[in-house]
Amino acid sequence: MASPEHADSESPTNSISSNASVEDNEFHLRVQLRDGLWLACRVGDENGEKFLARRIDDFPKDADGVGLREMMYHGKMAPLLSLTLSHENLVSLVGQIRLKPNPTSDRDETYLVTDYCDASNLTALLRRIAPNHDDSPPKHLPEGLCWHVLRSLVRAVTYLHDGKRWVYDYEAESASELRKWQLMDPSWHAILHRQINPGNVLFQHPRGRETYGSCKLGNFTNAVVTCYMPGSINRNAFATPADTNVEAHDAPLKRGLAIAIQKDWTSRDEMLKLFQRDPESMARRLYTLREELYSIGSVLFHMMTGRKATNTCEKSGHSHIIRCKHGDCLLRQAYLAGCYCNHGGCEHIKTLKCAHGKANWELCSDTDCKDPIINIDELLPRSPFSDLLRRQVEELLAEDGREPKNGLVAEASGIADRIELAYWKWRKETAEGRRYRDVEDVMMEVWLDEQEGTERDRLRRQLRNPSYFRTFNARN
Repeated sequence: MASPEHADSESPTNSISSNASVEDNEFHLRVQLRDGLWLACRVGDENGEKFLARRIDDFPKDADGVGLREMMYHGKMAPLLSLTLSHENLVSLVGQIRLKPNPTSDRDETYLVTDYCDASNLTALLRRIAPNHDDSPPKHLPEGLCWHVLRSLVRAVTYLHDGKRWVYDYEAESASELRKWQLMDPSWHAILHRQINPGNVLFQHPRGRETYGSCKLGNFTNAVVTCYMPGSINRNAFATPADTNVEAHDAPLKRGLAIAIQKDWTSRDEMLKLFQRDPESMARRLYTLREELYSIGSVLFHMMTGRKATNTCEKSGHSHIIRCKHGDCLLRQAYLAGCYCNHGGCEHIKTLKCAHGKANWELCSDTDCKDPIINIDELLPRSPFSDLLRRQVEELLAEDGREPKNGLVAEASGIADRIELAYWKWRKETAEGRRYRDVEDVMMEVWLDEQEGTERDRLRRQLRNPSYFRTFNARN
């Protein structure tokens, strides 16, 4: 499915709605942005929330896509797709519009209606911090925005892969019971997005008093629905084949691990063969949840340093990344020199160098390539962010190991829990965190407003304590 486009710089070419309806539509075309692309609204709510409507082009009768046409036009597939692609952190498919282009037309037109991300995408923000040359001082985006994008992307991936979303129970009697994971469908099959990059991270303007508007993952052109159900790997994920009574090469897939190739598709048997090989480059490694998490980490690294973490160069297919073989030599050097700072980029660390760089993958040697070789473990500690955020990003970037079977991740919800705990500690312990306001703050205030007197004060104290997430994690 094509990506819903943001239209922050588009000028409307036609403000006359075309609504020769062939059936009752929930949505109404309002402003044409270009041929086949309109702003839309709900019928009867012309001044309310705006959506994006994209026309599905007609297929030739012998086209490969004729099956899709039949499903969309006659099988009512759009409502089913909208149930699957419906999450606050996805550019969601919300419905469709069926109409005739003019009253005398003998054919119908179908438009898919999606969320409208009216505040552009992350690529536009990253242009502002792009370095002028390789030795430019690092620039960065605000830490609050980094947390916002990190949590949004991890939640989106948790929904796609695990089929779980956060829900709020307003009848909860304690803070630890207010929010919980809910499995949307017991038969959910894991979805891998396979294209998490700044261009597909889109924003909406704030709708209330929150610091930043909604952040959504879009563009599902490369997404794949696997035939594996999350959770079955958890009970014996890394047991030996003898323990699970399966062949050694078949064990990961039979245990329920969602797996695909980087692009396109291949047979299950071919994937089993590839799974045993030591891939010659990141581009040839099989794609699992591990790669989704690494992609999120590389997006955050770009936001925090202004530099791209390029593990698969377009020119050569090789890497531009080296890592410290000790992992944290800059932090150790700073500590020995008397640094006890709880954030990066301090005076103790700005001039330190890493002398232990190594590459997990073959480095790019193309002299025409413009992307520099970067040391992640040198740039991240120099960025002026809290240790809480830096450690979360380092954990995600650690998912670039060469071994095909090491570091496999069964579910995303555990990663999301860990990040939530760090986020709420940042909210409590830092000045920027205390100023930050999210949509969830409104939800929590609604819950608190329903309480009374001393009970409200007790629950408010619980919400201010990040450790209640630890209680939640242990209980779930």
